[in-house]
Amino acid sequence: MKNNNKKIMLNIGCGPLGHDDWLNIDYGILAFAHRFKWLEGLIFKFNFWPKNENINQIKYNVGWPNNLKLINARKKIPFAEKSVDYIFTSHFLEHIKKYEALRFLKNSYRCLKSGGILRISVPDLDIAIQRYINQSDNLKKVDIINDDFYATIQQGLTPPNFI
Repeated sequence: MKNNNKKIMLNIGCGPLGHDDWLNIDYGILAFAHRFKWLEGLIFKFNFWPKNENINQIKYNVGWPNNLKLINARKKIPFAEKSVDYIFTSHFLEHIKKYEALRFLKNSYRCLKSGGILRISVPDLDIAIQRYINQSDNLKKVDIINDDFYATIQQGLTPPNFI
């Protein structure tokens, strides 16, 4: 991939939270559907994907990043060795198997330039467990799990602006 001296910055597992300066990468069903507007429209028109009224949850029927690439980062990051400046991933590793996570980390290291930065954000299990234990309402316990492990908008979970 030719980069014309522009920094290569990857946002892996971006979901609908992209950043214009980054190459936003995802491989989920909704990322795939987004590439085919007619399919995305059907999913939301016929409520195949539940709408979440919780203000803290991402509503998936929003505009995804224009520079979204469908790449299965669990298998390979298709960039040359030592060609990437930054890799950012938020709430991705907890969704894949351990051997896939190890492969992802090895691939990230392979792609990063010397001095490149890999920034990883994952849920804090201690905090989630404490919140879960302290909640007496069983339905709200389900919300705690969903909020901490699935598509919650939290401050600081979009790629930083390095430019």
